[in-house]
Amino acid sequence: MNFQRYIISKFMRNQNITLNIRRKLSNENVSNNHKTSDFDKKVLVWTKTGNYKNVAEVPEYVGPQVIAKAKNRLRIRVANIMMALTALGCVVMIISGKRAHERGESVEKMGRDWHESINKKSSSN
Repeated sequence: MNFQRYIISKFMRNQNITLNIRRKLSNENVSNNHKTSDFDKKVLVWTKTGNYKNVAEVPEYVGPQVIAKAKNRLRIRVANIMMALTALGCVVMIISGKRAHERGESVEKMGRDWHESINKKSSSN
């Protein structure tokens, strides 16, 4: 029983040491190593990630987590805007279709007229 405890404690201690070393190394190497482009700076300002009020306030280097979070927020905003525009387009097409129906226009009538004009052209030749 004591031997098992000893082995488990050794294993856990080695694992904790390894995790602590990895955390220290990752914090040192990953903290601010992403160089921001002009687009990244605009995304950071527009999504309000990092509390930057304008493009001039965005530093030259930021963490990759900050950039990833800003791009995810941008992706969500663009998707929401696209959904709203799609819904608006559907409403516009519904209104347009109802007005065309009131004028007596239909796809069937347009197809029939097109076939008649083609038949007239082919019979005149």
